[in-house]
Amino acid sequence: MHARCALPHAAPSLLLSDSVSTFFSPHASADPVARAHSQLRNALRVLDEQSMTTTRRLDDTYYSILEKVAGLHGTIGDLQELSTMTKRLRAEFAGDADELVDEVDGSLDAIGDFAAQARLLEEFEARIVAGKEKAARLNERLDAARKRVDERERLDEEWRTSVNRRLRIFWSVLAALVALFLVGYIVYGIRTQGTASRAATTAKHNFSINLENVVVPPPVREILEKVHSSSQSATTPQSPTSSPASDDERLHVFDEL
Repeated sequence: MHARCALPHAAPSLLLSDSVSTFFSPHASADPVARAHSQLRNALRVLDEQSMTTTRRLDDTYYSILEKVAGLHGTIGDLQELSTMTKRLRAEFAGDADELVDEVDGSLDAIGDFAAQARLLEEFEARIVAGKEKAARLNERLDAARKRVDERERLDEEWRTSVNRRLRIFWSVLAALVALFLVGYIVYGIRTQGTASRAATTAKHNFSINLENVVVPPPVREILEKVHSSSQSATTPQSPTSSPASDDERLHVFDEL
């Protein structure tokens, strides 16, 4: 674009070399506005993909938390069942102990030899003490399990609160970034639209090439002659009803070359 604006101030040979290099340059048709639009679209697409990935991860985390909560509910149910069984076992044990005490008392009353009965009684007392200790250990384990369940529920509640807070912060930042990108895209499009139209007008008025001294293939020569004749006719006065659509098409063909 800058090379076309400098054509009126260059020598004919420089004009010829610059024009030929412009024809065969692979970057002659590069449009900075299109590149900028493409970069913005790519940035928005990447941001969208990242937001979808983050949302997917948060959903997975939420489902994992739900599974853990379901597991905790199952554990609580098992602990309640264990507590019920322990109470029933304790009641049965108390009944058996009472029956055993009654039997011992009856045996002591019926038999005069107290040595064997005393040993049997000591054994029964030892069994009773062992049973009480076992019941105490079971109660301690039940209390420890209940405390662990309560602590786990508290940690899960804190985790859910933290996840909800992070989700709110993330969506707020994401909305702000999207709004910022949209505003920048609109402002950049408004600024570059006027620059592109002025550059196209300058290139059309400064477009002049002497085709008689250039050795090019016949198809390219025909196109260049058409463009040259259209540029010469553009310098003559035109009627108010003329439209610049044909000139824009020829200029677009020349830009593609």
